[in-house]
Amino acid sequence: MQPTTSRRYKRKAASGQRAPRIDGLDDLANINREQLAKFLDVDPSTTYRLQKQPGFPQPFRVGNSVRWLVSEVREYIQRQADARPSVRRQKALDDQADATRPRLGGRPRKAAITRAAE
Repeated sequence: MQPTTSRRYKRKAASGQRAPRIDGLDDLANINREQLAKFLDVDPSTTYRLQKQPGFPQPFRVGNSVRWLVSEVREYIQRQADARPSVRRQKALDDQADATRPRLGGRPRKAAITRAAE
């Protein structure tokens, strides 16, 4: 079953119109729902569900338009990235496990020498 996409979103995608990238925008710049959806790579209707999640930036109104601050969207994305297990942290744990694992022959590792001395 294919995910549903709003007609308006399909029309814009078919017409080749693109929302401006928020990478080059100032932190105080604001973006509308379609630009937010484009940046998050989701359907605009998904932003309604995201809006209800705790921690997602709350929009504000400019006239009849709903807007988000670019800085808050960037912070949300960074928090989401920080919440996942880090590849670097996993590598550090793997290295630590390797240091405690006995080796078959050869010179002992420094970590094993310092533990034996304690």
